[in-house]
Formats: sequence, C-alpha cells, structure tokens
Amino acid sequence: MASELGISRGPLREALRLLENEHLIVNYARRGTFVTKLSKEDLISIYQAREMIECYALDLIRKNKTRDFLEKASEKILTKNPPPTPASTPEEKMNFIDINNSFHFALVETTHNPWIIRSYQTLGSTMARCQFMFVLNRKIADAATKEHQRLLKLIEMGDYEGGKKLIKEHIKLFLDHLLSQTDSKIEAARMPMSDISNGHFTRTGR
Repeated sequence: MASELGISRGPLREALRLLENEHLIVNYARRGTFVTKLSKEDLISIYQAREMIECYALDLIRKNKTRDFLEKASEKILTKNPPPTPASTPEEKMNFIDINNSFHFALVETTHNPWIIRSYQTLGSTMARCQFMFVLNRKIADAATKEHQRLLKLIEMGDYEGGKKLIKEHIKLFLDHLLSQTDSKIEAARMPMSDISNGHFTRTGR
C-alpha cells in the first residue's frame, strides 16, 4: 500500500492505527487488515448510544443554561450547504456530512466532558461511514436540515422535553432508513486493505 500511495510506511502505519482505534478496520496477525463488518445489531447499538449522549447533552444545556450551542449550531445551519444529489461528487457528499454532523458535535461539546466527547467522536466515524454508503439521499438530507432548525427553535423557547423528543425522532428516522437497506449492503463482507488502496473504499469520518 505504501508504494501504491507514494508514502513511507511510518505514516501509513499511523493512519491504520487511527482507523483501527475508530473501529473502521481490524488487523489479524498473519492474515492482514480488513474493513470492519457492520451488522444490524451493531447499528442499533451505535444509535442507542448516540441517542443517550445527545439527550444527556440537552439535559445539561437546560441545567447549565448554556447558550454557546445555539451560536455554534446556528452557524452550521446558516452555512451554505446544499443537500447532495445523485450527481454529487464524493467530495461534495463528504462536505455535506461533515457540516451536518458538526451540528451534533456542537451539541455534545456543550457537556465539556472529555470522556463523553471522545466516545461520541468514535461513534461519529462509523455514523459518517453509514451516511456515505447507505443513507445519504436528498429526502433524508432535507429532513435533517429542517429538524436541526426545529431543534434550535425548541431550545430557544426553553422546550427541552420537546427537544429531546425531536432528537429521538431525528435519530430514529435515520436508523429506520438505514436498517431498511438490504443485508448485502449493511453486512458488508470483510474487504482486504489492498482493495481499499485500489479505490474500493471511501474516506469516512470527520
């Protein structure tokens, strides 16, 4: 891979280590390195964790009367970020995903708890992978942007319970659509890293 990518082995090993820490790849001694397999059970567990963390973050916003989330999140919504289309390039899709997910990271960062933030960052890489591979379409993207706007309005009005309900619905919309995909897509076979270097795997994460 190093020779194909035109880099030395040191940076490549470090990059693989980071990907393994984020559970995007797995290394087997004497067998090689492979893209991790995602089952439906994995996805449900990931989104349960996401719901728990985001709802807790909203509880802390209410408790601490935090206002910085409203400012950071408003910037993300106001950023010109057109939803992707079937003709969008991989770079355009990843740009939309990055901006969309940064809204949720801004919410979690209001906890000011490094352990919670790091846990959510780990989830974020897999979420971005799923968004890019399975779920990213115009309908879902439009719904996400509108629900982000609704959540900000609920927080501004002090309706935190309504905000938590919306977060749960928002996450369920995404998860239901993801689980509706075929098993052959979601339960992707383990792919050797040699295939990744040949362009059969797309960049994920933030």
